[in-house]
Amino acid sequence: MYNLLNTPIDYSELTGKEQEVYNYAKTASVLAEYGFSCNLITADKHGADFIAYHIQSATPYSIQLKGSRPTIAKKYMGKNIWIAYTDRTTNELCIYEHDAAVDLFEQTDRALTESWATNGQYSFSPTKKESIFENITVRRTIK
Repeated sequence: MYNLLNTPIDYSELTGKEQEVYNYAKTASVLAEYGFSCNLITADKHGADFIAYHIQSATPYSIQLKGSRPTIAKKYMGKNIWIAYTDRTTNELCIYEHDAAVDLFEQTDRALTESWATNGQYSFSPTKKESIFENITVRRTIK
């Protein structure tokens, strides 16, 4: 076993699917510290990548993984989706309620961009905190 845990992986060298598995494992690890049991959804055509079930409140949360940047998309609206991503500059897991983020976003000039108006999605820079979401984003350090 010692040799198996000798060399950490380089995230940037992983394929897209491998990054999704990695992000799920890291996210589930943080959520477990706060009483969540997480289960991957293998057929995620409706938006959620996994369900986080809080063991004390019996509340399920549908989570969509987004790598390293905050993202919104019209296809997630009205589905009670939470977005989770890793802030790689602070090594924090960030989670926010998608529809609350859309409500805030639509109050800005960026809601007029082609990306949102025509394509129905918008991603923010992974290198800086998105200030319009800070009051609705839960951040926890990844160990």
